[in-house]
Amino acid sequence: MVRWHDLRLLQRLHETNEAVGLEELSRRFGTRRSVYRWMARMRHHAAYQPRVAFAALGLVHAHLFIRQPGQKWFEYPYAIDRAWTIDQPGRNVLYLHCLIPSQHAAQIPASGRITSITTSDGWQDLAPLADALDEQGRPIIQQRTAQLASWNGTRLDQIDPFVVPVACELQHPRSMHDHWRAIKARLGERVWEYFPRRTRRWQHNGKAYVRQACEYLNRYGLVLQHTITYRPLAPHTIELFLLTTNTKEVQDALASTCPTVETYHADRSLLVRVRGNEQLLKRLISTGGVQRWWFANDEQTASAPTVRFQYEHLFDPGTRSWVQS
Repeated sequence: MVRWHDLRLLQRLHETNEAVGLEELSRRFGTRRSVYRWMARMRHHAAYQPRVAFAALGLVHAHLFIRQPGQKWFEYPYAIDRAWTIDQPGRNVLYLHCLIPSQHAAQIPASGRITSITTSDGWQDLAPLADALDEQGRPIIQQRTAQLASWNGTRLDQIDPFVVPVACELQHPRSMHDHWRAIKARLGERVWEYFPRRTRRWQHNGKAYVRQACEYLNRYGLVLQHTITYRPLAPHTIELFLLTTNTKEVQDALASTCPTVETYHADRSLLVRVRGNEQLLKRLISTGGVQRWWFANDEQTASAPTVRFQYEHLFDPGTRSWVQS
């Protein structure tokens, strides 16, 4: 059973703009034992991951909605997430969330079967589930405002190369030790090209390298927040991708209805990923500004192949630059 205390900690984690390991969670939220208990209780209810300012790493977000996709799209080297959607009855559309090097923007696919939306780093608004009650059980009124992704101007050529694979692997919830194992499996012995020549090589204690990279991300403000997926809502929710006008009316209408709102800013519009119940549909019917919509098909997505951003082929640690795939 999920407690209000658990949700309050989840809300605090959502607002954390640093990549944190178990030790840091223990310092912030209690003892190591209490954090272990909290994670055990929330294991089947919620997941979290840092949201990295990929724009600071020379990447832009491309959201592709592909009609009649071939199987090869699941091997697309720039994709970091996928979902099956429906844009009209009986027509399946594959959604791919991609990271594209800004100098390779011309490679973003475009055709009559593909709707391509290029955006900045996104932001998630989380309904104040954890702060709905105070210590005495009284309701708390909280105003939510979407924020824009930002960083302190660090350039890609100034960043330690090993930060790149760590930032990419942080998109998968794992321990630091498991992050190192995944990176080592992707890169093999090439992993040492990401470090200065005199670096001591710890083959089996690589979590120390991952921790250093996370500290680097934190120091330069490259972690924006932690995105939360709250699973108890899933059986009763509808998930939608919406292309909307960039107006406060649309944002307020969605924020007042949906437990989570993910917003990506394009040039003159917003791509919004929302989860809600039937109230969401009623609100959309009475709200102007929605230009396109795609319903997520969770069952079909669950059985679809996974995708992965293939940084091992796309990033050159020697020149600290992105290369053609």
